[in-house]
Parts: sequence; C-alpha cells; structure tokens
Amino acid sequence: MKATLRAQMKEARLALSEAEIRRRSGLIADRLSELAAFRAASVVMLYLPVRNEVDTTPVVARCFNEGKTLVLPRMDYERGRIVAHRVEDLPGQLVLGRMGLLEPDPAATAVVPPEALELVGVPGLAFDRQGNRVGWGRGYYDAFLALLGARTCRVGLAYGFQLVEAMEHDGHDVPMDYVLTEEMTLDLTSEEHMSR
Repeated sequence: MKATLRAQMKEARLALSEAEIRRRSGLIADRLSELAAFRAASVVMLYLPVRNEVDTTPVVARCFNEGKTLVLPRMDYERGRIVAHRVEDLPGQLVLGRMGLLEPDPAATAVVPPEALELVGVPGLAFDRQGNRVGWGRGYYDAFLALLGARTCRVGLAYGFQLVEAMEHDGHDVPMDYVLTEEMTLDLTSEEHMSR
C-alpha cells in the first residue's frame, strides 16, 4: 500500500510544471506565513525543495525578514540521521551534499538541538487527514521528528493531491499538527493531539 502510494505521488509530483509548482507553492507559503504558530515561532526549521517538493523559498525569505532563526536539515550519512543547523547566510553557508542536495555547511553553521525548534516545516510524498505522513521510506524524518520537543509544531507541506483520506501508519510515525495545501489548512491540534 505505502509503496503504491509512494509511486503514485512521485509520478504526480514530477508531472508538475515549474509554473504550477510556483503557483501552488506560493499559496502554501502564504498559508504557512499566516499560521499563528509560525508567527509566534522564533526558531523555524524548513527544508530546501528537491524533486518538485513544495517550494519553501518564500518562507525562508520571510524568516530572515522577520528576524527568526532559520534552521535547515543536513544529512549525517555516517550516523544515518538528520542534523539541524542554523543558517544565517544563503547561499553562502550551503554546500553540495553527497546526494547532490544543497545542505548547511557543517564547518560554517551551528547545530541546533531538536528540542529548541519551535516550528518544523515537513516535506512528504503524502499525508492523510489524521496527520500521518509517507516519506521516501528511509525513516530519516520520522526519527528526527521523534526527537522534537512536546511544544514543537510539526507542519506538513503538500500539494492538494498529496492529501489522502487515510493510510496505513506505524507506531513510530509522528503525526503532524497541521497539514497545509494550496487549498486548505488542516488543523489537527485537538486536545487529544496536544497531550502527546
């Protein structure tokens, strides 16, 4: 089931034109910028988009403009984990990582402990209406999300077609607090959700 969903979503996302990515991502960026949790957060972790992911560039610019601490992920392949780094200069503090992805330069940026993050923008191949996420299947983001503090707001960023009604999930999956698409803001911060 997950493998089929991954394949469908990869195909659908790769079919998007640059104009569509820009248009849809702009609407999603507006939704994220308007979110009360984003406005209140002073330490925000985003990602740099690859393979037609939702483009976070407008929100990255907003973080700098509003004096927020911007944090980006770096893959530590030796330990098989994501490490959060504070970035103050784009693209000056970025380097080309092992997989051809732009990442924070570990020699020029400080590591930020996961529990210090107040809001994390999370990429994914699919999300469901309960806030569950399907990624690339390697588990890096799941492991990282499990390290976040209880007060950290987890925000899934996805195109409308990436939001499905329900999907299978594992006990180690960490659900989102919000899922944002170009069409809607899905708020999952019920009392039950807040108590985790």
